Amino acid sequence: MRKEKLLEKKQDAIENMVWYAKMIMTDDDLKKFSLSQLETICRIMQAAEENRESRSPFYSLSACEVIQKESGKIAYFENSGEIREESEEEILVGASRPIYEEYKRKRG
Repeated sequence: MRKEKLLEKKQDAIENMVWYAKMIMTDDDLKKFSLSQLETICRIMQAAEENRESRSPFYSLSACEVIQKESGKIAYFENSGEIREESEEEILVGASRPIYEEYKRKRG
């Protein structure tokens, strides 16, 4: 396979990695791994991320909003440090709406 095509396929494999891994992979890193190794790393990292997320007691909606998975309650963290409960109606008219809808879709 031509070098340019291989690097392109490796770059595509990196696109499947979790966001924080993508940020640190360099071209030098790409050269060290075969395409098969990168694909395996991507699968392992994705499985680890899904496992981590499934064990977390909270689901983040934004920098200020989280859902407590067990109770379904939504917490909003004010800039003052105060925490208040937020209603579903408030979420649905805010910027977190698409993330909340995705969360609800996944939960069934």
